[in-house]
Amino acid sequence: MLNLFAYSGGFSVAAAKNGMLTTSVDIAKRSLELIEQNFALNELTLDDHYRYTLDVFDMFKYCYRKKLSYDLIVIDPPSFSRSKKRRFSVKKDYHELVSGAEPIVSANGYLLLSTNASDYTLPQFKKMIEAALDKQSRDFKFVEVMGLPKDFKTTNHYKPSKYLKVVLVKFLD
Repeated sequence: MLNLFAYSGGFSVAAAKNGMLTTSVDIAKRSLELIEQNFALNELTLDDHYRYTLDVFDMFKYCYRKKLSYDLIVIDPPSFSRSKKRRFSVKKDYHELVSGAEPIVSANGYLLLSTNASDYTLPQFKKMIEAALDKQSRDFKFVEVMGLPKDFKTTNHYKPSKYLKVVLVKFLD
């Protein structure tokens, strides 16, 4: 499993607890410390669990060069970020993450795509994913499209309260 924008490694810990080998990537050095702490708190060793302090787009290039592929890629970026190299915003740039990840998803693998950008609706998010993947040569299907759980209090009077969007995509090859 490749966990992009890993932060504290929650997805990596869950995957490791279920027997998966993980690679966690975050641009912030502090995140790697948090991942190591969370593995330790969950009584998991870091053997076979890789961690990189790297820009996600640089990780894509690394994966292409090394011919790496993953059964599952998790992409859960912040709504907005800035590094020395670039500015990132979900609405403007997320499609580049989808396009960059697609070539390194294994046959019959999955993309788990998430955003908490409150100014981006679930239909807009799903449409962007579909458009980005339609440009690729692989068949895919949406396995699940989710928002906040029903027991999470939101209101129709304040649309940003429905901020979480998650889409699970399976490649059919």
